[in-house]
Amino acid sequence: AKIDAAPAEEAERLKKRRAQILAIAEKQDEEAKKALAERAELLRRLLQASDVDALLAESLPLLDETFFTILSANLQHAVQTGQRNAAQKLRQIGDKALQLIRDNAPPLIKLVSRLMEAKSAEETQQVLKENLAQLGPEFFETVDALAEELSEIGQTEASQQLHQIIQQAEALVGGK
Repeated sequence: AKIDAAPAEEAERLKKRRAQILAIAEKQDEEAKKALAERAELLRRLLQASDVDALLAESLPLLDETFFTILSANLQHAVQTGQRNAAQKLRQIGDKALQLIRDNAPPLIKLVSRLMEAKSAEETQQVLKENLAQLGPEFFETVDALAEELSEIGQTEASQQLHQIIQQAEALVGGK
């Protein structure tokens, strides 16, 4: 309605802008559908694979949030419908995929993962001491950004844990 009420030149510009936005949205929808289909196909292949580890390794770039969302939905369905074998296989696939991602993560991400898995402040302190060389600006920026992201999606406990890690690391390196 606003487009039609605008002067002719402005209306034409707005119509072009709307067409561009709709084209972009359509392209994003198509890409999302393609990604879902690719990840669903990967999961199907993994469920049938004789060598899950090899297929996971060659599919590492597809092991993303979309893949884990599909895996989680399938696991939930298997549990709810009493398909124990399928649920067990899905859990194994998920565990192996997560381990593969951890194994292939950059050193900084591996460190953050180890710190998050620490059971106590003392254990966190020990991991930090063992990795002093990595406690530079990139470490603090990455951990802070991750803490903020987790906070925004409602993962307040994990976010608070990361803030505590930052405080411990700052104390250890002299308040960088």
